[in-house]
Order: sequence, then C-alpha cells, then structure tokens
Amino acid sequence: MKIFRQFRNKFIMENTKKYILYALGEIFLIVLGILIALQIGKWNENKIRTAKEHSYLSALKTDLNTQIKELDILYDNDILQCQNIETVMKKFSVLGEDHQLDSIYPLINELTNRYTFKSVNSTFTELNSTGNLDLIHDSNLRSDILKYYQYTSRIEKIVNSNNSNFVDDIYNKNLLPITLYSLDMMSSNFLDVVGITSIPNAFLPDEPLKQTSRTLISKEENKLLLFNLITRRYMVAKIQTLFYAELKTKTHDLLAQVNQYIH
Repeated sequence: MKIFRQFRNKFIMENTKKYILYALGEIFLIVLGILIALQIGKWNENKIRTAKEHSYLSALKTDLNTQIKELDILYDNDILQCQNIETVMKKFSVLGEDHQLDSIYPLINELTNRYTFKSVNSTFTELNSTGNLDLIHDSNLRSDILKYYQYTSRIEKIVNSNNSNFVDDIYNKNLLPITLYSLDMMSSNFLDVVGITSIPNAFLPDEPLKQTSRTLISKEENKLLLFNLITRRYMVAKIQTLFYAELKTKTHDLLAQVNQYIH
C-alpha cells in the first residue's frame, strides 16, 4: 500500500507539472494570438486611415487648383475695371459732350458688373464638419489648412459685402438715375454671358433719351456724384485685386505643402 501511495503521489505530481506547463503554454499562445490580432487590426486601421488621408488631400489639391483659376478670373475682372475707370477719369473733364459720352458710357456701365467670390471649400467643409480633419497626421499641415480657410472665409465676406453694400446698393442705385444704361453700350462679352445675341429695337434709346442723359450728366452736382462714385468704385476694385493676389499666393503655398506631404 505504501508503494502504491508513493507511486500515486509521484504520478499526480508529474501530471500536475505537465498540466501547469500545458496551461501556461495555452495561456501564452492565447495572449500571443490576441496581441497579433490587435497588431493586425491596428495595422489595418492605420492603412485605412492613411488611405482616407490621401483621398482627402487629393481632393483638397483639386479644390486649391480650382480656387486658383477662380481667383484669376476675379483678379482679371477687377484689373479690367480699374483700367476702365482710369480711361473714364481721363475724359471726365469733358463729360456732357456727345462724342465723349458715347465712348465712356459703355465703360461706366461695365462698372455695374461684379463677380461674387465663392470659396472652393467642399473638401475642407467635409473634413471639418465630420471631425475627419484629425485624419491629417501632420499637425503643422493641419493647422495651416485651418488657417488658410479661415483667411479665405474673411476675404469672401469682405468682397461680397463690398459687392452688396457698395456696387449694388450705392454705385448702381446712384448711377442709374443720371446715366444711360443701354444694352447697345454693353460689351460683347457681357451680352454673351447673359445670352443676348441680338438687341431688340425697344431696348435701343432714342435721341431724346440720349439728350436727357447728356443734360443730366453735364450738371455740376451730378459730375461730383459721378466722380465720387467712380473713385470709390476704383478703390474697391483696387483693394480687391490685392486680396486676390495675396490669397492666390497663400493658395499656391498650401498646395505646395500638400504636394510635398503626399509625395
């Protein structure tokens, strides 16, 4: 019996050790599997995050390139407005003379036109509204993108406020009562934009209307009003060209940063 007990105890001890070693091995394999799974999951998550980041930045590049083209159009328009105003001002001293009015009325009428500034920001809006801006890993780039669109938003508000408060509400409203606004005095580009290929006779001013306009514009008080309106219109256009040039530089700088980051 003693021998049997010794054998049994020895058997139990040996199997217990084996069981413990087996259990430890199982635990190690389970932990290792979990760690590997977590690492694979993290790797996949980072891969998806990187793919989303690249997709957003590629879309942002498209927006920035489109913004540059839009800025060129806005800049060229206001440069043309400045040139038209300078031409008008050179002839201002002889306002009221038929041949001078015929040549400057089209230019004065052109000054009633303006372009609405619209920030090309669809990608940034999505990034910002969804919280996906944090997908951009580089904190400096992320910060610069945010600052750029904050600046663009300010310029958009200033330009469109100028258009609404001055060009529409002050310039146009005060200009129309004292000048002749006629379709045949509009540029061909403007007529093409609005889809006018031929001007009906009903829209062509007769000689009495033209004479009324000459009489009104030759009055000193109206000359003063026109002089002030055109000078202010010049300042608005000139300032906005500076805004567009500065914003275009900032757009090119951000585009270069994005390109460098992606590649």
